[in-house]
Order: sequence, then C-alpha cells, then structure tokens
Amino acid sequence: MIGKEIHVTLGRREILHGLDFAAQDGRITAIVGPNGSGKSTLLKAMTGEIAATGQMELNGRDIARMQPWELASVRAVQSQSTTVAFPFTVLEVVRLGHSAGPWASEPGIPEAALARLGLEGYAQRFYHELSGGEQQRTQLARVLAQVWHPVQDDTPSWVFLDEPVSSLDIGHQFVVMDLLADYAARGGGVITVMHDLNLTAIYADHVVLMKDGQVLARGTPAQVLTDATLSQAYDHPLRVNRPAPSGVPYLLPQACRGAG
Repeated sequence: MIGKEIHVTLGRREILHGLDFAAQDGRITAIVGPNGSGKSTLLKAMTGEIAATGQMELNGRDIARMQPWELASVRAVQSQSTTVAFPFTVLEVVRLGHSAGPWASEPGIPEAALARLGLEGYAQRFYHELSGGEQQRTQLARVLAQVWHPVQDDTPSWVFLDEPVSSLDIGHQFVVMDLLADYAARGGGVITVMHDLNLTAIYADHVVLMKDGQVLARGTPAQVLTDATLSQAYDHPLRVNRPAPSGVPYLLPQACRGAG
C-alpha cells in the first residue's frame, strides 16, 4: 500500500496535510499517535470511506481506478465501530464478509473464522446481544472470512483495521494480535490503527507515528518508540523501558509472547 500527498479536508478544516504512507505485505504496519492526530482519518482515506486527494495504490494499482468488486477481492476493512441495523446472527454477519470476497464458494470459512477468534459457540446468537468485545471479534471474523487466504495467485490480500483490540481484555488482545501476526507471516498485509503502544512494540514490524495530521516518525518500533519521539507526539514526558516504582505492580505483556 502506497499513499502520496494525501490530503483530507472536512468542512473547512484540513485534517491530513499531504502526508506520504507506505506499508508492505508480509508485515504489520501500525499507525499510532494521540487522539485527533488523524490516524482513523488516514485509514478511512485509504479505504475510500471519506474523500481524499493524492495518489493511493494497492498492489501496484491505483485504487481510484479499481472497481468495488476488485477491491473487495484483495482488501477487507474493520471500522472502529460498526452498527448492524437488522437482527442478524453472528454467523450471518460473518457470511456478509465471506460472500463479498473471492472465496465465497469455499465452504466452512465463516465457521473457521469464528473458531480462530474463540467464537465457536456463538454462530446462532444474535449480534446485538453480544458484548462490545464479542461484537469486535465478530467483525474481525467477518474481515478474515472475506480475505481468508493471505495470498492468492501471488497477490497479497490486505486487512485494514481501526483499533481492533480496543474493547478486548488482555487475553483476547493477544489472540487477535497473534492472528494478525500469522496473517502477515503467511504473506498478507496488515494495516492497523493502534492505541496500545506496548502491543505495538511487540507485534508491529513498521510503525507510523502521527501528530496533527502529519507523520512525525516512521520505522521499526525501536526507531519510533523512543523517549524523545513519544514525548513530542503526546505532549507529555514519557519514558520507554523504565520499571515502575518499587512495590507497584505492572504487567510486561511482551514476556508472554513465545512463552510456554
């Protein structure tokens, strides 16, 4: 995914100021930054949810010249919040994604997607009866069912996600992030807006740090998530890899990955 000179204006206010963006398949690219920095706006611009100017390419093709069905065959999107107006079951929601993708004729994908997210027994439950976290996992299952195979005919598939773990407990956060890491490892592209900087440090291959509608820094987590850069981005003194005061409990989620 490549974006050049991306501008977004909402009303009379310019939100994105001609920024450049690049993400590679086979990697997780995390977009981070403070509230109001333009993270979600950038994701919406790249997925066509809002109008933008500039050039954007997916798999070497100009997105503006691609038909909706062509985009649906290689790209699935999970918004920060999704409203389902009809009394659909969980399985029916996931089938909406499956039917829009290139694997619609391949049976069992919706059920497999639900299983990957720990929702095996939820298929016949009504979506509106679920908790916020369960709805979020259902929407991710829908996204996965649409682009189930990370690579098709030597062409990578992509998932665009806006805060996919925001409503989840820590256990399910790791389930989702492990799933995304596996998708990228098998050749797919993952672009995700993130708020949790610890999870970003653990899982992201490439980080884009935004502030005030522009890119402040980009690179590996070690290059971007530094004391100076984060303090500048969040307008608050921040320190990386500093232990909490003696006697104060704290979690080190990175110690969990690969353990066991």
